Amino acid sequence: MSEPTQVVMFEVGGREFAFPLPVVQRVVAAVAFTPLPDNTPGICVAGDMIPVVDLRRRFHLPARDVELNDQIILVQTGTRRLAVLADAVKGVGECGPHQTLLDPEVGL
Repeated sequence: MSEPTQVVMFEVGGREFAFPLPVVQRVVAAVAFTPLPDNTPGICVAGDMIPVVDLRRRFHLPARDVELNDQIILVQTGTRRLAVLADAVKGVGECGPHQTLLDPEVGL
């Protein structure tokens, strides 16, 4: 039987998601986005432009404008950094072996 995995839990569009704790670099307040060359939104963190992933669009949830209380989760995959827009970050918790985690390695 597998041990529970520590995760960062967050909410988007009323749904709960989680990333494994080791891939999360930090959580920051939502900021204005800058269009990247391929028209993907991005943010500048320590001089690096990082693409923003909108899970609302990815999972066909109702669209809405970014709100003042929204947060961005910076995650590091094996090959790149991503910024994931979240309605709220709930904190660190545990995920059992039969629950599904988001895996930034497979392209959110």
